Amino acid sequence: DCTVYFRDADSDGYGTLESKCLCAPLGLFKALKGNDCNDGNSSIHPDQIETCSTYHTDDNCDGDWIRPQDGGGSLFYEDSDGDGFGTGEPERFCEPHGIFKVTKSGDCNDAAYNINPDANEFCNGIDDNCNNNTDETLSRPCSTTCGNGTEICQSGTWVGCTAQQPLLCTSFTSC
Repeated sequence: DCTVYFRDADSDGYGTLESKCLCAPLGLFKALKGNDCNDGNSSIHPDQIETCSTYHTDDNCDGDWIRPQDGGGSLFYEDSDGDGFGTGEPERFCEPHGIFKVTKSGDCNDAAYNINPDANEFCNGIDDNCNNNTDETLSRPCSTTCGNGTEICQSGTWVGCTAQQPLLCTSFTSC
């Protein structure tokens, strides 16, 4: 009987796919495990923990260098509208990856660039700033021929001007 030994030039216990059936280890054919994707670096092998500190290097030979296994990296959210805020469950990556582009969440409408937690609220019946309120505390100046006042936004419409309203007479307007 023979044992399959893999070529292991970096002596990390993992060899390349090149192997020989031998009675005992011989020269570079000394590893009992294969699938080493970089036999020139002993810190890269299938049992290695993927980290972000080895930028663009597949530490564990799984074909994916961007997903750290050591708790490093950052949580990234999907940001379809490009406003800098994401939605859904985050995924951990070493850098933005695919649709996971941002580290800030809270976007309540990821199809609209102008709707996000940093947006200004407008009188439009929409929650523009993603705080679960619509048109909250919006007011603006208003005026009549009798003076100035303030009106508020309700359900996307300006209402309730507090300026004194003119009284209609037969041929003229008076206050």
